[in-house]
Amino acid sequence: MDDQKGLASGEIRVGHIDSGSANPVQSCVLRMEPGEGLMLLVPFVRHHDQFAVAADWFLRESLPSSLLFVDNLGYVTLSDLRWRGTSGSGIALGRLEVGVAIFGEPRDVKDDYEVETFESRIDGLDRFFGTGGIEIDHGATTTATLRDMEGVAWQHGDFDFEIRPRTQWGGVDGRSFEANSRAWIRTSIPGGASVSSHRRAQDAIRAFLTLNYGTALYWREHRVLDDQFPVHFIDGSTGKPVPVATMLRASQRDTEQVEPNFRDLAFPLTTMERLEPRHFARWCDLYSDPLFRKAAQPTVEVIHGASRFLEPQVMMLVSSLESMGYYLDEERRKRRAVEVRIQLTLESAGITAARIGGVAAVSRFLARVYNDVKHADRERKSDFLDLYLASLVAQVVMRAQLPALLGLDLILDDHFMVEDMVESFKRNGVELTDAGELRAIANERQSASGPSAARSSDTPTA
Repeated sequence: MDDQKGLASGEIRVGHIDSGSANPVQSCVLRMEPGEGLMLLVPFVRHHDQFAVAADWFLRESLPSSLLFVDNLGYVTLSDLRWRGTSGSGIALGRLEVGVAIFGEPRDVKDDYEVETFESRIDGLDRFFGTGGIEIDHGATTTATLRDMEGVAWQHGDFDFEIRPRTQWGGVDGRSFEANSRAWIRTSIPGGASVSSHRRAQDAIRAFLTLNYGTALYWREHRVLDDQFPVHFIDGSTGKPVPVATMLRASQRDTEQVEPNFRDLAFPLTTMERLEPRHFARWCDLYSDPLFRKAAQPTVEVIHGASRFLEPQVMMLVSSLESMGYYLDEERRKRRAVEVRIQLTLESAGITAARIGGVAAVSRFLARVYNDVKHADRERKSDFLDLYLASLVAQVVMRAQLPALLGLDLILDDHFMVEDMVESFKRNGVELTDAGELRAIANERQSASGPSAARSSDTPTA
C-alpha cells in the first residue's frame, strides 16, 4: 500500500475520503485532468443529512485544509485544496483542485504537512551528472552490478542540497529483473518546510540546467521523505520512511511535455566534472538575489517557450541583458543607455563577437531592435531577420553569464553556442555595421548566385 506511483494524464482512481466528521465516508473520484492537474470530484445530494459535510464544502466554500483519500491501492494525502465549482441541482458534483498529493498514509491527519526532505527529478540532470550506478558485464553470464554513487552536496540558506544518482531495482525470481539509476535533486531542512517551499528552493537548479543546456527542461517526478509518512505493515506497525511519490499542481504541465532528445543536450556550457560544491552554492546565492532573478528569469522562461512570437521574445531577452548589466555594475548607476548595459554583459562573459561586428556593434544592434519594439514613437519597425538574430544573440549572451559568474575558465568564443550564432549570421548573408545595422556580405554562395536577399526575406535561415 505504500509503494504507489502518481497518476498519469487522464487516469482516475475511485475511492473514499475521510472528512473527520460524524459522517466520515464520502465517495469520490481522484482524476488527473490533462492540462489541469489533479482534481477531486465529489458527488453529493443537496439538503440531505448524509451529505451535509460535502454540501458545506461546495455550497459555502468552507474547505478543509487537507483530506485523506483511500482506495484499493492505498492512501493519498491531499492538501492545498481549492474550490473549483459545483454543477447539478438536486444531485450535484463538486470539484476541488489539489495543490499537493502525497501518495502515502500519514501517521496523523493534519491541516498542513511540512516535510524534512523533498526530492525531484528533472530533464537533463541524468546527462549532466554522467555515468549512473549500474554496470553490466556481458560475459558467459551477464552480470549487473548496482552501486550507490557519490553526489555533490552544499548548503544554502536554511536548506541542505544534494544531487545524487539513486539506483532502484526490482524483479521476480526466474522471470524478470529491472533496474534504473536516476539523478535526483534533494533538499532537506531540520523541522521541515512546505512542499512548495522545497520546490521553490530547487527552482535555482532548474534555472542553472536550463541556461547550461539552452533547451526547455521539465520536472518529471517529486518525492517526499519524512517520518510523517512511514512504511505501514499489514500487522499495523510502521517502519522507517522511504521516498513517497508526490504530485504538485505547479509541476503537472511539465510532466506532460516531450522530453528533450540527445541532440538537445549535446552541447552544455559546463559539465559536472568541472564543478565543485562551491559553484552550486555560489549559483544558489546568486539566484536568491531578487536583482539577479529579475535578470535571469525572463531568459529561462523564453527558453521554456514563454512566447512563440519574436517581438515578446526580444523584449524579454534584451530586458534580461539590461537588468544583468545593471546587476553587474558595481556602482548600480541609474539611467544608463541600454547599449551600455548590454556591452557590460558581453565584456563580463568574455565574448568578443569579432566575427559578426564586435562588442560595440552587437550592443547597438540589440539596443536598436529592443527600442524599435518597445517604443511606439519609433516609427521604424524591425523586420523578421532583425528580430530573429536579436533573439538568438541575446539568448547566447545571457546564457554566457553562467560560466562567467561561476568563475569557470571557459573560452566562449570557441564554444559551439557562439559558433552556431556566428553561422546563423553567415547563413543569412549578413553582418553588423559599427552602427549596429545589418548589412549584406559577399560569400562564395552569393558570388555564384547573385546578391543576398536576406534583408528582404521574411524567413531567416535557422
